[in-house]
Amino acid sequence: MLRNRDGSQAATTPASPPDPGHEHEATLILRIQGGERELFYELIRPYERRVFVLAFMILRNEADAEDAAQDAFLKAFKYLEQFRAESRFSTWLIQVAINEARLRQR
Repeated sequence: MLRNRDGSQAATTPASPPDPGHEHEATLILRIQGGERELFYELIRPYERRVFVLAFMILRNEADAEDAAQDAFLKAFKYLEQFRAESRFSTWLIQVAINEARLRQR
């Protein structure tokens, strides 16, 4: 039990429940990194629309956004071994997509 300086009981906040989606995602990543490459689509499926919309916001062209999104997914697949889980997969994937869209913008 935590106590304040005056000896009274400190208010504690309950721990947030584990995010089952995040746990599933982490398991998928480990399995893909372990060779089950066919699971990659299951990993990226929730982010397809978000990646496309982000690329479209940068490029303002539907065809270019589709190409950038596709290339972002290919790069994510290629470099998934380098994903260190210091952030969420979605954060990493979105950054890959931003970088890809900006490369096309030049």
